[in-house]
Amino acid sequence: MNRVRQLESLTERWLRPFPHLPDVFRRWLTDNAWWLAVLASFISAISALVMLGRLLDYITYINNAPGYLDVYTVVHYPAGWLLTILVGLIYLSTVTVLYAKAATPLKERLRQGWDILFMTLVLGAIQVFLNAVFSFTFFGFVFGVLFGVIFLTIAAYFLFEIRSYFVKAGRVKLVAKR
Repeated sequence: MNRVRQLESLTERWLRPFPHLPDVFRRWLTDNAWWLAVLASFISAISALVMLGRLLDYITYINNAPGYLDVYTVVHYPAGWLLTILVGLIYLSTVTVLYAKAATPLKERLRQGWDILFMTLVLGAIQVFLNAVFSFTFFGFVFGVLFGVIFLTIAAYFLFEIRSYFVKAGRVKLVAKR
């Protein structure tokens, strides 16, 4: 867990120069993070089912390959395709569970919920790198890493904007302005 805290402080240092969101939007994100996590869990579950379908497509492709391999080969790197599907399936299954697990602590504004979201961000970084490597092409690697880093930076920015509203134990009380 110490390494996760080091990674968290490193990410915070990287994001320090960025401007902060208005307090109204930060509070809205904090108040609604729990149902956004539930929605993300639902979308991840559906995506995992789609990945499972892609895995079945791969199995069908391999079983029928001798019949039409010479004419209809569209996958240049079937091993990379299979590895990408398997990594995606494992990632989406794990993230589905983590988002669902984070919903209740996020609703109560516990730090545990924010920590779970940070872990999904770390898993996303690992998944982006593995997918880029398994593309087995230079341009696939470069574009996979480039767009993955852009997406992860945006996600980290929003996640770190609401971090101060989550405490170790207990609920943060927001004082209404008069």
